[in-house]
Amino acid sequence: MWHGTTTTGATLYWAVLYILNYPDVAARARDQITDYLLQLEDRNSSAGAGDTSSPTAKIEIPAYFKAFIHEVQRCANICPLSMAHAVAKEKFLKGYRVPGDAVILPNLDSLMMDEDIWGDPEVFRPERFLNSDGKLSVPTEFIPFFIGIRNCPASSIAQNILLTNLIYILYHFDLEPEVQGQVPPMVRQKGLIPMPKDFKIKFIPRR
Repeated sequence: MWHGTTTTGATLYWAVLYILNYPDVAARARDQITDYLLQLEDRNSSAGAGDTSSPTAKIEIPAYFKAFIHEVQRCANICPLSMAHAVAKEKFLKGYRVPGDAVILPNLDSLMMDEDIWGDPEVFRPERFLNSDGKLSVPTEFIPFFIGIRNCPASSIAQNILLTNLIYILYHFDLEPEVQGQVPPMVRQKGLIPMPKDFKIKFIPRR
C-alpha cells in the first residue's frame, strides 16, 4: 500500500508540474473535461426529469485528457526500474542464459524513452497517444505498471485516482507558479522513485 500511494502521489506531483510548464496542453485538457462534465450534468438532469424515452449513451472521458495522463506517466516514469523479480529456475531468453538464482530489475526507462518507439521521447506531447481519428491509441511498449502476471495489481485503482484528482484540479482551479513568470523547473531528483524538486504553486479557484 505504501508503494502504491507513493508512486501515485509522485505521478500527481509531476502532472501538476507539467500543467504549469505546458499551459496550452493544460488548457486543451481542461476544455475537454469541462465539456465532459457538462454532458454528465445534462444527462443527470434529464434522468432526474423522468426522461426515459431512450437508453442513455455512455459518456466517455475525453481521449486527449487520457492521453495527457499517459504522457505524464511516460515522461515522469516514476518507476524506471520497476520492481525486482526472482527467477525460479534457469531460463533461456533469446539465446541468453538466466541463472535460477538471478534477480531481475526490469529497465522501464529503456522503453519509455526509446527513440525507435516514440520518435521524440524527450518532448512532452500527449498527441502521440492519439490516432488519426483522435481516439486513444496506446502502444504495447507503454507499461508504467509493468506487464504480464507480475504487473501492478492496483493499476486500475491508481488510474482512477489520477483521473479523479486531475479532473477535479483542472476543472476547479487555475494553477500558477508562486512567483509570476518563474515556472518550477522539470528537474528529476535521484532516488528509487524520481521526484521533482520541491516547488510551490497557487491553486486559484475558477469562476
